[in-house]
Amino acid sequence: MPSLRKALGSVAPEARIEDAFPGLLEVFAENPFHTPVALVGTPWWVYRDALVPPVAGGSPFTSVSDLISEKTGGKGQTIDMFKVGVTGVIGSSNSLWGVGTFPPAGAVGAPGPGGTVPTSATVGAHPFTNPGGADTLHILGTPGIQANVNAMALLLYDRIWYGNQSLNATNVAWTSVPTRYTGTASVGNFISLEVTTVMSATATNLTVTYVDDAGNAAEAAAAVALTVSSAVHRIPLPVPRYTVALNGSDRGARNITNVASSGANTGAANIFMGQPLAVFPCPLANFPAPLDLVNAYPSLPRVQSDACLAWLELPKSATTATTYQGTIELCSG
Repeated sequence: MPSLRKALGSVAPEARIEDAFPGLLEVFAENPFHTPVALVGTPWWVYRDALVPPVAGGSPFTSVSDLISEKTGGKGQTIDMFKVGVTGVIGSSNSLWGVGTFPPAGAVGAPGPGGTVPTSATVGAHPFTNPGGADTLHILGTPGIQANVNAMALLLYDRIWYGNQSLNATNVAWTSVPTRYTGTASVGNFISLEVTTVMSATATNLTVTYVDDAGNAAEAAAAVALTVSSAVHRIPLPVPRYTVALNGSDRGARNITNVASSGANTGAANIFMGQPLAVFPCPLANFPAPLDLVNAYPSLPRVQSDACLAWLELPKSATTATTYQGTIELCSG
């Protein structure tokens, strides 16, 4: 097996494990609940035959004692979440941006060429308080997030940009750019889309043109065949993908410059960008699953000031509409 640390640097986030590293899936064959598994020594996770992108982390705390002092000294925050999902397709992902109840459902993005650059004040984002002074804010984990369906998992991400467009043979140039995770800090930024108007049965390919993390000239990603007849909230990419594959050794996207669809499909979608923060597994139905992000790897993912914290379901284990609830603990220092 090749060095994971070296090899993963050139693997697209949604790449199939078996294609990239033959035999690696055998290592996880005894993982009965199919929960995300960290690849030690790398910033990547394995989940349902796919690679989950790197997550952002780092610590401003000098010790656990310092963390406890900051948390009990008034710098801790608790975020509640209660999301009621929709029915889906096994192995496919759903976006939870457009569903309630807390945070409330987010709106459809602005059309081209402007799009929307969301913040913590945007409807659909988790409200929180920005850290003061030179402090930075970090995720400590959760005492428990639970789902009412077995073997589910959520990705918490910072939604940094989105825009809505028709999939009816359209070609849209986008001019606005994210204001967080910019420049070389765009490593890890992913591109995806969520259906906002039910897609018809007409085949359509999507081609996304973007500027990579190194700031090279805009380049077109490989065209991807969208899943026809996809329902609202579904991420209509081929199973088990939930991100658009970037080119070559690109490790993230700074911004999107153009999105083109080829077929006369009557659907519409939010094209969106995000930065992964943490994966929250929910292995057993109606059983809160705690997650320690202080002592685990990756540890203490950072939440940027004004971040638009949002959720998506990683590839579903069942078609059932899933309800999630729990809390997340944050602390600045």
